[in-house]
Amino acid sequence: MKKVAIFIIDFYKQFLSVVFKSIAGAENVCRFQEHCDDFAKRVITEHGFLKGTYLSTIRLYKGKILV
Repeated sequence: MKKVAIFIIDFYKQFLSVVFKSIAGAENVCRFQEHCDDFAKRVITEHGFLKGTYLSTIRLYKGKILV
């Protein structure tokens, strides 16, 4: 599961984030110093799939991206 999650994050970072940034017209959408996709990749690698996904979701809500 970890490898699948890391692959999805890398795919998002390479392809989808570029599209979202061009649609939103913003250079930097994430308000945190370490971007949310980098954070998600790091915590999934360090803590495993379940806890990493949980921590990443909390981080997205704090950044008000999902709200």
